[in-house]
Amino acid sequence: MSGHFRFLLADDIHIHERNFKPLFRYIEKKGVTVEVHRELRELKGRQGDYSGVTSLEPRLDALRALDREALFARTHPHRLVPLRLFPLARAEALTFALATRGHWHSDPVDANERATFDRLFDEDREILIRNMAAAAWWIDLWTEALDRFDVPPTHAFVFSGSLIYGRVLMELCKLQRTRCFVLESSFTGREFYLEERYTPIANRSSIRHRAVRDALRLPEEPIPRMRERAKALQRVHLAANKNVVQPDGADLPRWAEPARPTCLVLGQVANDFSIIEQRSGYLSSIAFYRQLIQRLLDETPYNVIFKGHPWEHKKTHLRRALTKESLAALRDSLPAEERPRLAIREHDNLIAVGNAVDRVVLLSSQGGIELAYYCGLRPSTLGHAFWGGAGFSDDYEHLDALFEDIVSGRTQALLDLDGVEALHDWLTRYLQLHLVTDRTASITQVQRKLEVSPQILLRNEPPSATRRALERPLSERTVRKLRKLQRDPRSFFRDAKWVRKLRER
Repeated sequence: MSGHFRFLLADDIHIHERNFKPLFRYIEKKGVTVEVHRELRELKGRQGDYSGVTSLEPRLDALRALDREALFARTHPHRLVPLRLFPLARAEALTFALATRGHWHSDPVDANERATFDRLFDEDREILIRNMAAAAWWIDLWTEALDRFDVPPTHAFVFSGSLIYGRVLMELCKLQRTRCFVLESSFTGREFYLEERYTPIANRSSIRHRAVRDALRLPEEPIPRMRERAKALQRVHLAANKNVVQPDGADLPRWAEPARPTCLVLGQVANDFSIIEQRSGYLSSIAFYRQLIQRLLDETPYNVIFKGHPWEHKKTHLRRALTKESLAALRDSLPAEERPRLAIREHDNLIAVGNAVDRVVLLSSQGGIELAYYCGLRPSTLGHAFWGGAGFSDDYEHLDALFEDIVSGRTQALLDLDGVEALHDWLTRYLQLHLVTDRTASITQVQRKLEVSPQILLRNEPPSATRRALERPLSERTVRKLRKLQRDPRSFFRDAKWVRKLRER
């Protein structure tokens, strides 16, 4: 069956053999036809900064002429289907704005779609318009690229999915007979995600859903189950994060009042997609850390260590420790009696720091998994972590609820036996069954994810009457129904005849 597959790889910047070796082993072993989109590498790496891109100039004036509501609703056609531009451009526009525009951190905004659009429109309209123009440009480019195929690709592969070129391709795959798979590295560095999905994967892996975790069935018998757990825990110990190399030790603070307990606040990169892709909660991690640290100092007895993320020095548009700098300014502004209770660290071994604290609070960092495993800490999360809700963390929507639990003692700072069991169970499902491992046997894992029933072969047979019918242009009536489905899904299904017929039965 795989010999009939046709793969489209969205880029060769991220999607190559060094990062995803099992996928390329599978391609070679099965003789899959592959098309790699190697063009426009510079444009794919703009990370939201589209100033000076001449190919976008013809589209800019029309967007600049629109008022707030018209720009928010602006669409661009893919064949006859209108696609809204802002959802496609949102994440990439924000990764540039959060890195370069300080008002996002001094005057924080909620992560919901309308609030972020309004802030971009009011404060960074040119960034907004240029990213929306890029989204329209990529719709046309991918449409043209897909039309060049005699037979549509059976599978498309996108890295991460938050950048505009990948986000647009995922959206177009929804509208034709192409399955879309998103690739991303895991915190271990040796395993990676390969998920069929049509939305970005940042902090939104499908394993965050309990139904998905339950479907990843472990052996019923104790010995085979323990064998799988042992393999998973070995993978944790063999982890080698590709982005962050852990130092050997840590510069642990010498507190003026060492009898106080210590809380670790674990930082993330200021414009990380795992924060941007949220649709509620905290969009500015810096504003969140300021608020959290101030309340820890004011309302609890904790000394506080903030550990910044060293990748900020290398992240596009940042190239400096923006979060560390902002919190150093906060420390300087504190009253003299509070200043000694806040220590700011960055290039320190995470586990060494974790072993020196009594509690950890974070947004959605994967470092929370490592701190739970190696240090026995029970993370308190506020960023909808994809591993939240699995039984080894306490997850909150708002800081008020967290501080009520801290003050009352209802929340646990350390893992108990049930928490450790939940953590090991989750790691086993995650590493053994959900991710693909960088080993020879992983070709079977790739095969299970990519190969489906023989009906897939219908995509590659000579044109039949059914296929010719499917490929005819959509009627105006169908287009109207698609627009209604996109605009108001609940109303669409409520009015659908087949739903009414089911109810009559």
